[in-house]
Amino acid sequence: MVEKWIFHFIPILLCMLWPGSWHFAVIVISPDCVNVWDFNQVICGNPCFQTVHGGILGVLHLVLNIMIPIIIIVTTNITLISRVIYEKLARHQAVTWRRHRRMAFQLWFVSSLYMIGWLPLTLIGFVRFTGYPGFMYEHLSTIYFLLYFVPLLLPIVCLCVFPNAIKSTRDLLQRRINSRVGTIT
Repeated sequence: MVEKWIFHFIPILLCMLWPGSWHFAVIVISPDCVNVWDFNQVICGNPCFQTVHGGILGVLHLVLNIMIPIIIIVTTNITLISRVIYEKLARHQAVTWRRHRRMAFQLWFVSSLYMIGWLPLTLIGFVRFTGYPGFMYEHLSTIYFLLYFVPLLLPIVCLCVFPNAIKSTRDLLQRRINSRVGTIT
């Protein structure tokens, strides 16, 4: 039961609570933070916590909220696929990619959508924070605009990758329509 809490419930709770509490603490509660907005840009302006305290909160934000999730996604995807291959080889079974192709495709498709949106911004942010602040400055608003496509395309990707979701949604809607109660006169 303890392992279930450690490896299942605590990471889910952390993923749900961390982003809101982080941004609430560094933007809303912080007395040093005063946002300046430019509504003529795609992104209205950088969050104020990236400039206060010598930019240390901006570096922490880049590392904790952007780089670590990308590293976790890449390593868990590689670990999952290598674990499937290792378990097959340990049991002296042939690795039939026909059976595992769907899992690998679903994993690759959903995670690559996230990577396409966040990896360029992460690499540019890393280069800018490590000593070259003018790197890709002209193209930064375009790359920020790329991030808006991730949540917009995720439902479409999920419906394409998980075809059973369409059927279960259709069945749920049919059940609701058929279970309506009418008045008898």
